[in-house]
Amino acid sequence: MEVSRVFREKKMHEHKNSDSHNACRKAMSDATADKLSEVLQQANATEVNNTCKIFNTCYYLLQKERPFFDLPALVDSQRANGLDMGVLLHSRVTTEKIGHSVP
Repeated sequence: MEVSRVFREKKMHEHKNSDSHNACRKAMSDATADKLSEVLQQANATEVNNTCKIFNTCYYLLQKERPFFDLPALVDSQRANGLDMGVLLHSRVTTEKIGHSVP
C-alpha cells in the first residue's frame, strides 16, 4: 500500500513539473485574463456601430423633411439589404430625440 502511494506522489510531482502541464497552465491563464474585456469591447463597438447607423437614418429623415413614422420602414428596408441595424433605437420617440440633438 505504501509503495503505490509513493508511486502516485512521484508521478504527480513529475507531471506537475512537465512541459505539458506548464503549457496547459499557461493556456488557461492566458485564456481567462483578457477574454472578458475583449468580449465587452467587441459588444460595445457593435452597439456604437448600430447606434451610428440609426443616427444616420434619422438624420436622413430630417434632411428630407420626412415624418419620423418612416423610420421603421427604412430600418426594415436596410435590414432586407443585409445591414445589421441592431434591435434598439427603432422607435419614433428615439428618432425625435435624435432630431432634437442635431443642430
